[in-house]
Amino acid sequence: MGGDPFSYQLTEGSPCIDAGNPDTTGLNLPPTDLAGYPRIYNGRIDIGAYEWQGQGVEEPDTSFINKLYLFQNKPNPFRLSTTITFISADYERLKDYKLSIYNAKGQLIKTYDGKKDNFWVKTDIVWDGMDEDGKKVSPGVYFYKLIYGDKAVTKKMVLIH
Repeated sequence: MGGDPFSYQLTEGSPCIDAGNPDTTGLNLPPTDLAGYPRIYNGRIDIGAYEWQGQGVEEPDTSFINKLYLFQNKPNPFRLSTTITFISADYERLKDYKLSIYNAKGQLIKTYDGKKDNFWVKTDIVWDGMDEDGKKVSPGVYFYKLIYGDKAVTKKMVLIH
């Protein structure tokens, strides 16, 4: 367990990962977990309502800028809206950051940037599932990418009905 105290998603290193019954015959498992991810991942079920997907809950990604932390959106999956949070200690360059949302085909859906959206040290972007034209997008997998110069960090999110 980790992150939000009401989240039951597994964190990296949890003893519940791959600890479920190895023989799922006759268990009548649904094809997906409560988050809509495949119920069997890595060849074996986990203990819990959510299947480990190889990525931790609330683990910041610091892979491109030492002073920048991009978090997993919350909630994920989401129905109406989700919040994407990043934290930066690089105060002077926040106006140069851009957050872009793409569909699974790689098509740009929505863009936020530090100049017009007033990014700050801790920035919460609430995405309402609308594209740049204000049209509701269809349910599915989307990617959000935080870009600074020629560097970027990308994470996945899921919009459900």
